[in-house]
Amino acid sequence: MKSYFLQTRLETSVGIDGKIRTLLTPLSYYSVLLDEVITVPIGFETDFGSIPQMFQNILPKDGTSLFAYIIHDLLYQITYRNDRLLCDSVLKEAQECLGESFYARNTVKLGLRIGGAKAWNEHKNKGLRNA
Repeated sequence: MKSYFLQTRLETSVGIDGKIRTLLTPLSYYSVLLDEVITVPIGFETDFGSIPQMFQNILPKDGTSLFAYIIHDLLYQITYRNDRLLCDSVLKEAQECLGESFYARNTVKLGLRIGGAKAWNEHKNKGLRNA
């Protein structure tokens, strides 16, 4: 069996700052790696990909990996299974499912290894539920 997204379309609203989006429709993804469906609920807030501005012309945060970034944001916010590496691996799996290039997938994964700990720890310290 392969990983897949249950939707092909997503509706969001944009906050006044233009950075944060709120989901107006749910987003569901079946992960082979997790052997479960992850559903991002209506009302979830995301910045899509947390990619520094200077790299967005190479790796746009609203490009091919957009759905994968939203799934990853949810997994980080709930500190899924308390396993950051697993969350990052699910992102890479979802990017591959969406047809993202090998280069882009591995560049994003490297970026997460370098800069993702800060976001992970912030969410973990907020005491959000661990799934």
